[in-house]
Amino acid sequence: MALNVNFIFAQLMAIALSFVLRTRLPPLPGGDGYTKQQQEHRQQQRHQFALISGLLLTYFCFGKQTLLALVLAGVCYMLLWTIPAVSVHRVTLVACMSFLSAAHVYRQSLQQAAFVIDITGPLMLMVQRISTVALGLHDGLTKTPEKMTSLQRYNSITKKPSALEYFSYLLSFQSILAGPFLMYCDYRDHINGNDEFSRAVLQYKSVKQAQLRETDRAPEGSSNPPLVPLKPVSVAFRKLALGALFGISTVCIASRFPVSLLTGLYFAPRL
Repeated sequence: MALNVNFIFAQLMAIALSFVLRTRLPPLPGGDGYTKQQQEHRQQQRHQFALISGLLLTYFCFGKQTLLALVLAGVCYMLLWTIPAVSVHRVTLVACMSFLSAAHVYRQSLQQAAFVIDITGPLMLMVQRISTVALGLHDGLTKTPEKMTSLQRYNSITKKPSALEYFSYLLSFQSILAGPFLMYCDYRDHINGNDEFSRAVLQYKSVKQAQLRETDRAPEGSSNPPLVPLKPVSVAFRKLALGALFGISTVCIASRFPVSLLTGLYFAPRL
């Protein structure tokens, strides 16, 4: 029960940290009086904030088990630099899946017939991200644009990420505990200020104008759909309400129906 409460509290802290990242460490857009050096410094600050906050939240929830996440990230990052691009995606997938499988087997051997929130949840999310980085590098370094689909071209990676970028992507506070999963290119654009919201703010010079950009739509009768307004606050509150519903259900309801009930006197005779 205490672990579940810690998990919910950490999720709420992640929401507060996202507000700090957005308001205190916003990306510095190009063409707005900032030098390239200033932009790169801010990008490093955002990566560091996301990584350190993610590690602290993970340690708060799982304690020393956080070392398993660091080991997985470190091993796969070394593979990224040592294995040729033509096979890095296969080797990395086998390595991270083997690590995750061993963690699951070890957990099941200690916690049979019990549902416990532990580090295997974040590890599963990390395996997704590790695999997509390796696949993106494989596509970006071994294939020409003509041989890739539009989705592959969008997510291809032509330059290996630095250690800070890689660990920040895997362990960022926004999604390390329970997701959601996002591609490396999307995360990089978010940190660097190249995502849709940042581009709209730069184009329209203010958040308010960016949120009302649907008024600047295609002429009447055009087949192009109107632009969707950018309102991150309302979207965040809707997601928060949905998360609160599932969180309360987990804390208050799931604990009353453990998996061991399936082997009890009521269910076992009917199997």
